This record gives sequence, structure tokens and C-alpha cells, in this order.
Amino acid sequence: MRGYKCSLIKRRPSPTCRALGLLCLLLLGLGLLDPTAVLAQGAESTPADTTRTPRQPLGRFPDDAVVTRGSFDRSITIPGAPGALRVGGNVIVNVNYDFDNMGFQQISTQPTIPLDGSREDGEDQFAAHARFSRVNFDYRAPTLIGEFRIFIEVGFFGQGGSELVNDYTAHIRHAVAEIGNWKFGQFWSGFMDPFAQPETADVGGPLALPSKRNPGIFYVHGEREPNSFGFGIENPTADLSGNLALQRSESMPSLVGFVRFERKWGYVRLSAMTVQQRSATDDLLTGGAHLSGRFNLPFITERDNFAFGAQAGEGFVHYYSSFIGGLDGLINEDGNIEATGVLGAFGAYQHWWTDKFRSTFNASFFDFDLPTGFVPTAYAGGYRLGANVVWNPILDAVFGIELNY
Repeated sequence: MRGYKCSLIKRRPSPTCRALGLLCLLLLGLGLLDPTAVLAQGAESTPADTTRTPRQPLGRFPDDAVVTRGSFDRSITIPGAPGALRVGGNVIVNVNYDFDNMGFQQISTQPTIPLDGSREDGEDQFAAHARFSRVNFDYRAPTLIGEFRIFIEVGFFGQGGSELVNDYTAHIRHAVAEIGNWKFGQFWSGFMDPFAQPETADVGGPLALPSKRNPGIFYVHGEREPNSFGFGIENPTADLSGNLALQRSESMPSLVGFVRFERKWGYVRLSAMTVQQRSATDDLLTGGAHLSGRFNLPFITERDNFAFGAQAGEGFVHYYSSFIGGLDGLINEDGNIEATGVLGAFGAYQHWWTDKFRSTFNASFFDFDLPTGFVPTAYAGGYRLGANVVWNPILDAVFGIELNY
């Protein structure tokens, strides 16, 4: 449209200007004319006006109002915010059949198994539930001192609910804020090793597998590096039996720490913890050590591996999710505390039949040295064997069947 000029001083535009105006309106109506191109052509011969705020092109949104791919896997940017958000979770459906009554239908826990000769002994039972389903939110943003992260996960197992209506109360599994190397909030305890946990259909998993989400403050150096270490303080939750009228709240936090070494053959991790036990007349500091890891077995298949864990110490039974309370120790009638000795180990071999089929075979045992004064029927140890077949038909769907003894 160069070579023509419409005068704005004249009251009546010339016939040529009127004709060009009608033509432009027609082309705009048919979608054949891009108004941004016209503006760009005019800008070529007009000096830039730096005193006015530039206008957004017609039909477009400002950049900060468009959702785009985020800075980490499966995340999206948040309009107007400096970070990215990922929404995740899963639906976990468990269908269980016990050949003998396990005493608790949702998860395998040895202390609830009825004793031989009891009224419940020998009764089979069936149960189905989706209580292990969960949803989570992961937000991350860059800062001058490192990445800032907030992770919140909500679950439905462990709080209230009715087996008749399956109305399970939502509760916080994880709620943690991270900045640089520091973690604040509720997350996996620094004493446990979530990467050594075998793949099992029963969420309870093998024995001797610490599984505790504990509030606290934690420092981790080199978390994404081959070698790392960490230490922190956690909420103390010693769980005693005996004369509970004399039990007192702990006056110091639990201390936890770990070191981790990783190589091509796998990794090993050593962690330790202390916990205070208190009564009105006694104060006892107990703790334990946990050695865990995973070895790669490329001479069998590229993805075969062996996971293991072993623990020893006293007074930390509450760090295992599959046990009922009161086994950390005993308060006798005089108010003195006697701690429970703990010794346990597990091993799990995972074999990949194909890219979509795999199996895990696990074995584990526990041995508790209970103080004198516990009732004769108190749980003092046991062993467990398990095997499964898991199938991944598509990326985000997993089906498995498992047999446990």
C-alpha cells in the first residue's frame, strides 16, 4: 500500500482513500490481511516512539499469561510466577485374599496375625480397597542461593475411614520446603533409604524395612551427586509399654545422619539415628544403624538388581510402619526404662523377563529382644518370603500379582 497517502487534514477523504479503506475492511473480514504486518510496515518509515508502552499484537496474550513447558520433567509454568508446577499422584487398588486370617486386611503386619488355637486362627478373608492412592503437588523456582521447592502429598491410608463405606480421611504424607541443601517439614526420615525399597504389591513390603515420614530439619550435601551425606533433627516419637502413667514427652529431638556412595555397580548407604526415651524417673538415649543399598546385575540382564538392608540397635521399632505400637521398650513399676533390642535384615532380587514383565523375590526377618515384663504373646520376631509378577502394559499403568508367606 506504499505510494498512497491519505490526508487527515481534509474533512472528506479522497475517493482513492475511501476505496483503499473499504478494501482493507474487506480483507480483514475475510481474514486475508494480518494487521500486525500493516503495523510493521508503517513502523519501517515512522521513528520509534519510546514514550508510549508498546501494544500487544491483536489476538495474542501477554507472555506471562501463557502456560508453557516447565523447567523440570512433566511440569508447566505458572502465569505470573517465577517457577513451575507439576501435579502428580496415582490410583492404587489392592485386592487381597488371605488363606489364613492376617488380622488386618489393608496391609501385612505380623503382630496382628492370630496365634495358633485362637478364635480367629485359620479363617480366610477377602478385602479390596484403594486407600493407598495419593495426589501430590511439586513447585520449583530458581533463586540466588539455589532451587526453591515445595512438595505436598496427600494420602488416604492411616487416618479414620470405614471399611463399610470406604470413606477414608485425607491426610498429609509429605509437606516439605527445600531451599538449596536444606529441607524443612515432613518427609522420609533420614534414617530410611527409599531407593532400596523393593517393588512389592503389598505396600507393607518386607520386614526390616524402615518406613517413616517424620517432621524435622535436614541438610543434604550432594543429593544429586554420586557421593552424598546428610544430617538433621527429627520429631522424637518413642512408643513404650508398661507403666504409661510415668511416660514423659521427649526433651530433645532425634538425631539422624547418613553417608551414600554410588558407583557403576550400584550404591551403598549407611545411616544412624538416636532417640530419647523418658519417664518420670528415667531418661534413656537409644538408637541404631542401618546399612542398605542396591547392586546392579548386568551379567543376568541389563536391568536386574539386588536390594538389601540390615539394621541393629535398640528402641527404634516405631521406625517400621508395619508394626503396632508399644514395642520400643518397657517402663517398669519403678519408672525405669528397658529398651527393646532390634536386629533385622532383608534382601530382594528383581529379574526383568521382558521390557514390560518383571518379578521381585524377597526374604526378610526380624528378631526383637523384648525386656522382661512384656506379655508372653507380644511380638518378638518373625520372617517373611514373597514373590510377584509385575506387568507394565503402558507407561503409567502397573498390574501385579504377589504371593507372601
